[in-house]
Amino acid sequence: GEFMMGRFHGHGSLFFPDGREYTGDFRGNVLHGQGKLIYADGSIFEGEFKDGKPHGDGIRRYLNGSLVE
Repeated sequence: GEFMMGRFHGHGSLFFPDGREYTGDFRGNVLHGQGKLIYADGSIFEGEFKDGKPHGDGIRRYLNGSLVE
């Protein structure tokens, strides 16, 4: 991914020790902007992130096929 002053900044991917995978935007080393987070259980959140957490518009898809918008 992209770096600015030694921190994640811009677009990139991050693999967490707990099995989550994130691909999207970063700002100041934090998930921020548009992105896709795949959880260890296989569910997916696609949408906006703010301060490292899903925020605002987005869709959460669960393995059983259900969606939460």
